[in-house]
Amino acid sequence: MQSFISWLDRILTSPLPEEIIAVNFNLYDDGDKCWFMEFVGARGFDADNPDWAWEQVFTFRDNTLRRVQNAGW
Repeated sequence: MQSFISWLDRILTSPLPEEIIAVNFNLYDDGDKCWFMEFVGARGFDADNPDWAWEQVFTFRDNTLRRVQNAGW
């Protein structure tokens, strides 16, 4: 958990763009027990649209949070 907090603190040390009204944490894996989290700031939000975060204003793609763990499922 501490690595997540430190990672998020690094992102939030600088002000985010003003046009961000919603944030999203993209989670994905590389298929080899390695998981990544990406921080995304979006210009809009629609609770009825599962793809609402496509209108990205800000991403932290160059510094994703990485975790190696066997999910066991």
